[in-house]
Amino acid sequence: MLYNMPILRFDTINSHKAGLFGLYLFAFFAFLDKAGTVLGLLLMLSAMLVSWRQVWDDYKQDPAVWVAGIFLIYLILHAYITSLEFPHTSEEQWKEARNWGRLIVFLILAWWMRGNTKVIFHCLLLALAGILVRLVIDTEMSDIEKVFNTQRTGFSYPIGFAAILSGAALVAMIIFTPRIMATPSSRNTKILIALAWLVMIMLMLQIQITAASRGVWLATLAVVILYSLSLFQFIKRHLFIYALSGLLVVIVTSQNTELITKRITLNKPTIAMLIEGESLDNVPIKGSTATRLHLWDYGIKRWLERPIFGWGPGTQITKHFKPGDLQDPLDKKQAKKLKPQPHLHNAYITVLSQLGIVGAMILAAALILLVRNLIISHRQRLLPTDVILAAGAVLIVMLISNLTKTRFATLDFQYLATLTAAIAYTSRYNRKEKLEKQTDSMPVK
Repeated sequence: MLYNMPILRFDTINSHKAGLFGLYLFAFFAFLDKAGTVLGLLLMLSAMLVSWRQVWDDYKQDPAVWVAGIFLIYLILHAYITSLEFPHTSEEQWKEARNWGRLIVFLILAWWMRGNTKVIFHCLLLALAGILVRLVIDTEMSDIEKVFNTQRTGFSYPIGFAAILSGAALVAMIIFTPRIMATPSSRNTKILIALAWLVMIMLMLQIQITAASRGVWLATLAVVILYSLSLFQFIKRHLFIYALSGLLVVIVTSQNTELITKRITLNKPTIAMLIEGESLDNVPIKGSTATRLHLWDYGIKRWLERPIFGWGPGTQITKHFKPGDLQDPLDKKQAKKLKPQPHLHNAYITVLSQLGIVGAMILAAALILLVRNLIISHRQRLLPTDVILAAGAVLIVMLISNLTKTRFATLDFQYLATLTAAIAYTSRYNRKEKLEKQTDSMPVK
């Protein structure tokens, strides 16, 4: 009786609305506040329970779901076994396993997007709005002063994540600029939209420069070069818009030449020693570049001790392994100097050292499925070209940036990764519907 009351009834239509609302909540709060994303995720999961038959039909033959399931089982078993071997790190093993497991949330987001271009753009605009709200609320005057004093700052975000987030937003916004400029509206409204959009591009560029991450600079430059060479016809169609965007980039960059030059030349002595053929063993652990090189060398050595399964999802080898645990004098000397480092400053070596070749292969399989789906989306025209290009560009920025960072298992990075992966994979869940529509529209002979 109570179930039939309109105010309490939660049927398929209402659950769909609740799920979409949850998706939009997740997108808006992804870079603003954790509580909002958790609420959005709960709404999506609750709504999926109502439509469990459709969810099961979509998921049961999806290779990404099977890969995600294998990954979860591997994480649980690995964390359990490692926590028995290293009881003093048991809590961290399970905590990091949970962090890695959060990556599969992209499948939930992708299912709710269902390859719907309008829904995808609503999510992107809400995510951008969330970024701007946080910048307005949390940015302090000291952050603005650092810009004028050529000092590093992430504004309201940690510096490492601010660099990746602004780099990802920058390449995506430049790609979407022709679409924004073509928004149907009056002339005055178009001018306002265009000015606001270009100002936001300049803001993201400024954040990326002042975050001063050379790895993200390299990633962004790689995307620009790759897309410029391979997509000349696409750029040619919107030459004026992209030329204007390029001019803005030059203007903002020229205002920050001192900081850029300082960051590029900061580790010149280390690079000079390596170019001259000096052994890494003789390079002093001084400066970020030298420290990273020694950490990578150290991490690879530790991985080679357990190449198949690694040391466990929560084992930070620079933190938990004492000099006495190591095998040779050189490693003892390095470990003593590297002990304060919280991580290896390279996500790929971290994956290998924690999860081994097995874990790396599972993650690589998931990445291959994302790229494959983007290619299928392009060939079958399941998504607009700019959406595919933007998702690909952000993936490249994240992958290259993590050569010098370790953010795969951090919460802020995972929200960016899951949103991007969801957009890259969402057309998987509308392929069947489009095929059925095409079949129904075929004439009967």
